[in-house]
Amino acid sequence: MPRPDGRVDPGKMTAELWYTSPYLVVIQSVVEYIKSLVANTETQKKKSSAGEAVVLPANILSQHNQIAWGAKVSPECKAKVIKICANLGINPDFLMTCMAFETGEMFSPDMKNNAGSSGTGLIQFMKATAEDELKTSTKKLAAMSAAKQPDYVEEYFKKRIKVYKQLNTLEDVYFAILNPIGIGKKDNDVIFTEGVKNGGYIPNKGLDKDQDGKITVAEVASKIRYMYHKGLKQGYLG
Repeated sequence: MPRPDGRVDPGKMTAELWYTSPYLVVIQSVVEYIKSLVANTETQKKKSSAGEAVVLPANILSQHNQIAWGAKVSPECKAKVIKICANLGINPDFLMTCMAFETGEMFSPDMKNNAGSSGTGLIQFMKATAEDELKTSTKKLAAMSAAKQPDYVEEYFKKRIKVYKQLNTLEDVYFAILNPIGIGKKDNDVIFTEGVKNGGYIPNKGLDKDQDGKITVAEVASKIRYMYHKGLKQGYLG
């Protein structure tokens, strides 16, 4: 979980995730994989000494290479996301969740912001970001495939990681897209306030759950966590 609560209560989130998560299959397979490695150690040593070929059990990752929302993108896009997340040190489940949220679960590289901003693509690149930071344009980004645009997602995150270091939680990864001011902040901290000129409240008004004119970390987190758990369900995980 992005923020473990340290409890496993019957019927609560942690217990539900533990008993229903498809990752249990992976965990069980990893255990068996480790057991097989231990059991084969002496045999492989003997084969190696005798000059025979040493064959280890299949890599567990090649058997269960599944990520959140992976079933909703092409194999090429999924492979690219896994690769860039490995480069960045980011959980691919988190990045896929953020892209699902930003594109309305469509993962369209030409997705336009429905609130009227210049946001475009998988993480809603803003016009100034595309031109000033990434040396491209939202028009060019929109014309890219869903397997090519992640290259620019990687460049975008590289710049944020240089400033904010590790992005270890789901919330931190999303705030690197939405507004870096939220990285590492507490749930009741305010990210956007209504009435502040160019403050970002209007295009993100949908995140204001209680409609009090303030968008807090907790309000943003509740939306992105829901999307995360949805992406791990059957039909979305892949």
